[in-house]
Amino acid sequence: MHEKARAQSMKAIKQQQEKPEAYYLWDRDDVLRAIQELIEVKDAKRYKGGPYQRFVLVICTDEFVLNSATMHQFLDGATFRTRVFTDVVVGSSYEPASGMYPTFRLSLVRQSC
Repeated sequence: MHEKARAQSMKAIKQQQEKPEAYYLWDRDDVLRAIQELIEVKDAKRYKGGPYQRFVLVICTDEFVLNSATMHQFLDGATFRTRVFTDVVVGSSYEPASGMYPTFRLSLVRQSC
């Protein structure tokens, strides 16, 4: 979620404004940067157990403009860096027309620890 847009919506709701909705108009660079930052935050954590054959990160979003068509377009050709994860999947909001929650498996480049 875009934190500033979320905060603006929450403030409007608390103040009982007529139109409390606020959303961020994500562009491709913003989405790719936000995903990479999330991967880096999770990469930096110390995980117990293992060794495991696979280590999966699931990122969920409920952003208004990040529907399946937009996400396909934004993620096309994108590659993300990770040290820990073998798989990263992004899931977005339910889409009634398809009856599905779209998911996107990201292309990764593994870096050494």
